Amino acid sequence: MTLSEFSKMALALIEHHEGRRAFPYYDSVGKISIGIGRNLADRGLSDDEISLLFLNDMRLSRQICQQLFVNLDSIAPTRQAALLSMAFNLGAPRLGKFHNMRAAIAADDWRLAAAEALDSKWARQLPARAAEIAGLLRG
Repeated sequence: MTLSEFSKMALALIEHHEGRRAFPYYDSVGKISIGIGRNLADRGLSDDEISLLFLNDMRLSRQICQQLFVNLDSIAPTRQAALLSMAFNLGAPRLGKFHNMRAAIAADDWRLAAAEALDSKWARQLPARAAEIAGLLRG
């Protein structure tokens, strides 16, 4: 079924009763919910919903990389993938603090960029992930 197959009145009524929330909350019986009454505890998300959320998050990750790395489109795809993964994991504020890594990338010094990525709290927290990302940055 599509949204157009439901009456506008029913949609408005349910949204009025449930509310619309962008962040998780506990409903009246203590179940973790989100959106318009989506009971995450009992229902969770479908594969399509997970994919939609992931693609939206990846669009944001690309925007972050485009802001932080002005030459993003000229970077090799494997290195772009590494940077997108970092943006996805860290977000703009924390990835933006990788000043030395960003300077190395701007200078096209990928070995130094990898070393700078590894010289971080992020790498100490996620050593396996950081090692894989650094390997991709080195090329």
